Amino acid sequence: SFIVSITMAMRVQRTQGREGGSGADLGVIAKNFVKKNPKKATGLVFWVIGLAIMFMAPAPVKITPEMQAKYDAKMAKVELLLPEAQQIRAAHAALEEELYQAKTWFWRFREKDREAVREVQTRLDPVAYELQKVVEEMERLETDAKSELGLWSEAGLYETRTAFWHSYKVGKQHAQAGILWDLVWELFRSDNYEDTVNFLLRIIWIIVSNVASFLLFSTISFLITS
Repeated sequence: SFIVSITMAMRVQRTQGREGGSGADLGVIAKNFVKKNPKKATGLVFWVIGLAIMFMAPAPVKITPEMQAKYDAKMAKVELLLPEAQQIRAAHAALEEELYQAKTWFWRFREKDREAVREVQTRLDPVAYELQKVVEEMERLETDAKSELGLWSEAGLYETRTAFWHSYKVGKQHAQAGILWDLVWELFRSDNYEDTVNFLLRIIWIIVSNVASFLLFSTISFLITS
C-alpha cells in the first residue's frame, strides 16, 4: 500500500541520516518513493485529483424542468407509501418493546417465559417482513426517481458529496484515535532519536500517515457502501 511503502522509505532514509549525521529529509523521502514506486505514486496523484474534481468541479448535467417533473412524479409514489410505512414501523417498535419486556432474567430456563417470548416473536415476524417489503419498495421507487436526474446532476453530486463527508467524518474520528495511541506508544520507545529534528519528523510522520491512511480507508468505505 501507499502507507507501507512510504513508511519503509522513511525508515531507510532515517537510517541513512543517522549514519551520515544529518536528519531525514522529507523531500528526499518523497523523491525516493516516486522513483521506486512509480505506479503507486501515479495512483496517489490521480486519487487526489479525483477527490479535488468531486469537491470543486461544477455539475456537468443541469436539471431541466422535464427531468424535475419526472423526478417529482416518481417521488410522489414514495410519499404515498409513507403513512403505511410509519404505521408498520410503529407496530414493529411496539412489538419489539413487548419482546424486550418478555425476555426477563433467565427466561430461557422457564417454560412459561419461553412460551411468552415465542408468542410475541410469532406476532413480530410477519410485521418485520411487511416492514422490510415496504422499505425495499420505497428504496426502489426512490432509486428510480433519482435515475431521472442522474448521478452527474446537481442533486446527484450533492448526495454523493454528502455521503463522502459522512465517511470522512467517521475516518477522521478513527484517525484522531490512531494519532493519540501512536503518540502514547512513541513515549515508550527504547530507541530514542539522536537529535530533536528526527524526533519532530517522526511526530509529523505519525500525524500525516494516520490522516492519509484513514482518508484512504474512508474513500474505500464510501465506494463500497454508496
